[in-house]
Amino acid sequence: MLNTLKISFFQIRTKIHFSITDGKPITNFEVVSRYFRLNNGLWIHAKPKRRSRVWKKTEFSNISRHEHVFTSEEKCIMLDKLVDKEWKERRHFINDEYSEYHKWDNLPKYKYLKKVDKFYP
Repeated sequence: MLNTLKISFFQIRTKIHFSITDGKPITNFEVVSRYFRLNNGLWIHAKPKRRSRVWKKTEFSNISRHEHVFTSEEKCIMLDKLVDKEWKERRHFINDEYSEYHKWDNLPKYKYLKKVDKFYP
């Protein structure tokens, strides 16, 4: 019997590039330019389409388009794979705008936690 290949039409961005000289993984600089990694392991990014059709949007959406959004658990793991060890280290900035978000308080703690099945009695 012939084995049929399963073709996936979904985008998969888990390709890790390696340097020719060292053989170490290279950072994907598109990730670094679009996302910001917090010290607790979460990633944030700006809202999509925040610059398009501003004249058409309401006043509330124009105000809220400057806000940042947390990424999901799966996306955090994927972005950590695409980034080098250098970008995962803690960074200390003077007058950091995100200093309140670097802590674990009142944030979801899903950094690489094993998924536990729900217990049904």
